Amino acid sequence: MKWNTPFLVVGLLTIGATTTQAQEIVTDRPDQTESAAIVPLGMLQYEGGLLVEWSDFMQSERDWLIPNTLLRLPVSESVELRLVHNRSAKHLQWENRWEPSLTDIEVGAKWNLLDGSQSGTMLAVLSHWALPTSANQPELVSSHKLCLSHDVGPDWALGYNVGALWRSGLEGFMYTFAVGRSLGKGWSIYVEPYGEWTEAEGHLASFDAGFTWLASDRVQWDWSFAKGLNHEYGYQALGVSWLLGD
Repeated sequence: MKWNTPFLVVGLLTIGATTTQAQEIVTDRPDQTESAAIVPLGMLQYEGGLLVEWSDFMQSERDWLIPNTLLRLPVSESVELRLVHNRSAKHLQWENRWEPSLTDIEVGAKWNLLDGSQSGTMLAVLSHWALPTSANQPELVSSHKLCLSHDVGPDWALGYNVGALWRSGLEGFMYTFAVGRSLGKGWSIYVEPYGEWTEAEGHLASFDAGFTWLASDRVQWDWSFAKGLNHEYGYQALGVSWLLGD
C-alpha cells in the first residue's frame, strides 16, 4: 500500500485556517498536511478530484484515481467523521491498456483540541482506517496523526503532521511540513516536504507544491504536483471542494 496516495485526499493546510469564519470553507486537500480545523456543525463538506501518479522514471505505468472523494461530517463542535472513497485504474503505457481495480474505502475521525482562538495555534488528532475492501487492500490498516497549524501573519500559515502507520502492529512513521501563502483575490500557494519511514522500504522523502483558488466562501479549486526526492515517484492532481448547508 502506498500510504501517501490514499491520504492525498485529506491534506491541505488552508491559508488563515485559525481565523476562518464559521461559514467559510477550510479544506484538507490538496497537500499531505492535514489541517487541525473541522467542518462547522450542521454542515457537510465534499472534497474530491482526479489524481494520476507514477513510481518509475519512464512513467510506463500510471495509477489514476477518478474520482477520489472525501466526505466530512461534524458530529459536535470539535469532532467530525470522515469517509474516503477512491475509484482507481492502472494505465499500462506501453500496451495502451487499462486495468481497473476495486474501490478503496476509508473511515476516520478528527478531534480538534485547540481551536486557535487564544494562541493562534490549532491542534487536532486524526485517525483513518483503510478497510479491506479490495485486492490492493486485503487487510485493515490505519494511520494516526497529530495535526498542528499556526498563523504567522496576515498572509502566511504553517502546518505540520507527525504520525504512526499500523498494519498488524506498528509499521512505520510519517511526517509533513507545509508552508502556505495567500496571493490575494482568493489565490494561495503552498510548498511542502513530506515523507515516511517503514522497515520494509526505509525512508521515502518527497516534495509537493500547488495552488488553490477560493471561488467563493463555499467553493475552492486546487491543483498540485509531487516528486520523490530519494525514490522514483510523482503525481499531479486537480480537485474541487464544496461546503454544503446553512
